[in-house]
Amino acid sequence: MTDKPRIEALHAKEAVNNFEREGFEGNRTIFGKILSGRAKAKIVYEDDQVLCFKDIFPASENHFLVIPKVHIKHYQKLTPDDLPLLRHMVNIAGEVAQVNGIEDVQTARKSGESGIYWNSGSD
Repeated sequence: MTDKPRIEALHAKEAVNNFEREGFEGNRTIFGKILSGRAKAKIVYEDDQVLCFKDIFPASENHFLVIPKVHIKHYQKLTPDDLPLLRHMVNIAGEVAQVNGIEDVQTARKSGESGIYWNSGSD
C-alpha cells in the first residue's frame, strides 16, 4: 500500500508528519483522508494493517488513535474473521502506550485512562 518504511512505535515527541499513501481513495471518512495523506496527522506507528496517530483534539497527554487500513463501515459489520485485526489493534495500542510512559496498560484501561472506541463515521 505504501513504499514508505514501516514506522515503529514512537514516543509522541518523535511523531512524524503524515504523508501520501495510495489505495484509500474510496474511503471518504476523515480516517480515509488521514490514511490517504490528505489530512494532517502526527504518525506514531504504521504497518501494513494499521495506522496510529496523535488525536488532534486530545483528551489527555497520551491520546492516540489506532485505525485499521481496511475500511470497515460499521462495527456491526465486523465478523469473526476480523478478530486477528482487532487483536492487532489492541496490541499496537498497548505498545504505543508503553513507549509513551503508560507502564500498566491493563490498569489504564480499567480506570478509563485508555479505551477502545468505535467511530463508524459516515461515507
